[in-house]
Amino acid sequence: MPPFPFQMVKRIDAGAGNPIVARLGMQTADLLKWIDISEEKRGDIAQLYIFNLCEKMVYCERIIERIERLRKEAGDASAANPAIAPFIPELEPICHDFLYQTKNLIRDALLVFDPLFGKRFKDASDLVDLKRKGNAKVVDWAIKALGPNHSLTEMLTNEATWVSEPIKMRNAVEHPGGFSGTLQILNVRRMAVIGGPLVGPVWRRREGGYSDVLSDMRAMLVSILTFAEELIVQAVMALPASKQIQVYEVPEAERDPQAPIRFKVAPNEEILALIAAHQAREK
Repeated sequence: MPPFPFQMVKRIDAGAGNPIVARLGMQTADLLKWIDISEEKRGDIAQLYIFNLCEKMVYCERIIERIERLRKEAGDASAANPAIAPFIPELEPICHDFLYQTKNLIRDALLVFDPLFGKRFKDASDLVDLKRKGNAKVVDWAIKALGPNHSLTEMLTNEATWVSEPIKMRNAVEHPGGFSGTLQILNVRRMAVIGGPLVGPVWRRREGGYSDVLSDMRAMLVSILTFAEELIVQAVMALPASKQIQVYEVPEAERDPQAPIRFKVAPNEEILALIAAHQAREK
């Protein structure tokens, strides 16, 4: 039997029903049609989103699922035998890996500015002013290139409210005791007495209260997904292939579970009014 002329590779272990795949893959492919850029640049962005960002984000989702599974196993083992203390093995390197991937996702999302606007950013920290000396590099660029009141400038300014923490947490791993502190992780444990409720794992990088690892990881992943897809939406608005379109958000309850896309393109209000007027005349 002659060899096949090509082979298929499964890059991502998730289908279109996964919101990450639907929104970074299918949704991005659709929105890119409405951005006034060259086909080469459109292909570069598709490659970045559909393979790079989507693949890494699904990997981060698998890390969360792994910790959830190990947490349940630790709790079940402890409940079956009170002599066994609940414990998630290798928790610290698993958390370090998640933060490494998260920081890289933020950095890679910024790569979209090169094909869109001809501006290249190299580091995740370009999105936030970690040392509080002024605006982040990305915000400074947006103010000069687009103006302080542009919707993309305002969006980038607001990103600092969430993006600084995962960057600082990863920096605390890479440079313990430095500007960002030291990451401390507490494994799962029983509250107060044997047989009490299972809590944790939790973490912190400064003195003070701990926060829940799994809740923080989920929030970080949602924030990165939202940031990445809204960059494409902003590009449609800033560089539209047609002045007669608008981007609208599909309410979460109305999204197709087989492909839960969040943003779609439709005719703008002016065109909709013309269509309605034409239909009224036809009647």
